[in-house]
Amino acid sequence: MLAFCADYGTIEEATRTRILMEQYLNCASKGTKENNTSDALIRLFVRHKTELPHISIDDTDSRIYFKISVDTQAQRGSFNAAFGLLEDILHDPLALHDGAVVERARDEQLKNIAMRVQRHQSQAYELFNQSLFPSLYPISEKKEIELITDSGIRKLKATFDNHLARSFPVVLYSGRLEKAEARTEILKGTAKKLVGQGSKNILVPPAYVNMPKTDEPIIKHANTNQVHHFRAYPLSKKLTDSKDRVSMFCLNQILGGGWTGRLMRVIREEDHLVYGIGSGLIPFKNMLLVRTEHDQSLLDKVYDRTTEVVTDICQGNFTDEEFYQTKDMMLESNLYTNAGRNIETCDQPGFRVFREYKKEVIMISPLGLLDAYRLLDSLGPEDVRDTARRYLDPDNSQLFLYANTTKGDVQ
Repeated sequence: MLAFCADYGTIEEATRTRILMEQYLNCASKGTKENNTSDALIRLFVRHKTELPHISIDDTDSRIYFKISVDTQAQRGSFNAAFGLLEDILHDPLALHDGAVVERARDEQLKNIAMRVQRHQSQAYELFNQSLFPSLYPISEKKEIELITDSGIRKLKATFDNHLARSFPVVLYSGRLEKAEARTEILKGTAKKLVGQGSKNILVPPAYVNMPKTDEPIIKHANTNQVHHFRAYPLSKKLTDSKDRVSMFCLNQILGGGWTGRLMRVIREEDHLVYGIGSGLIPFKNMLLVRTEHDQSLLDKVYDRTTEVVTDICQGNFTDEEFYQTKDMMLESNLYTNAGRNIETCDQPGFRVFREYKKEVIMISPLGLLDAYRLLDSLGPEDVRDTARRYLDPDNSQLFLYANTTKGDVQ
């Protein structure tokens, strides 16, 4: 993996840059003059005995991480073959020579935004974040549409080239080549041409932010028969202690991190009150978030039952059996990931590279795989109960509703 990391000073500028870079990559994915379709690009890489690289962009705060993941044979010349083909795609795509390609890519992106707005689940979560953390989401959908509509291919390419030029490059490799040989192979030739002049100092963890305290529920109107119901529980302090962090992730799984969580078992499977329900721990926003989707007429019942379950778990009232079942599932899930294109296990290079990227580059997972596994394995039920009582107050939460406000049951 090659990751190109740059800091843009403000979250707004980073967001704007990411939108333009993603649009440029969308244009570039349509092909080159010699291979003028997406399918042709895939066949090109297959002919060279490698796969089409997986390209994506991440961000934290004001930083952007443009990453290229390459799965190829561990032999001399294989990396440069892949990067040589990729260089043509990134620096001389068909879109630079054919305006119709740019228009098609722009139309696709605008349709994606429209679909995102129409999907109530994703739109509700976006409005929740914009309401409680406006500084982290400074560009509205309207502004996003304007950026995509008004930016020509030359501006898009200039934005992309500028990111490469100012970035700090990170190389992550896992495979059978020796370290020195792999380093030489990756950094020579065409890959070297992509390297920027940024500083390693930008590789820092995301900043912790606190949820603002409000006295009233936040309600957003939607033309829907369902209500998307959020309860955000702020943590009492930053989750920087490694053992507490692992304990809180375990607690979240017990509460509602999956199909075996108590929220799912009680409120959906036993009470039949909701379509969807679950919880998530968001460390850098200092909160535990509970989400439900259900008929608006059931709002009071869901609110009360959710309160009961969350209060129980926050007070440590779960069984040892619930804990050990959850712990065993988490230990197993630590050994695979589906964050890339395929499910990968811990004995595969892609898995190891992805874990290191989260730990060493974007720094959202401060523990290595082995340390995290050992900490989780060492936990007992009392550890998690103690952590729950120290970090969570079941009487302190923020309610957010995405619902049809013309119906009286919301008020």
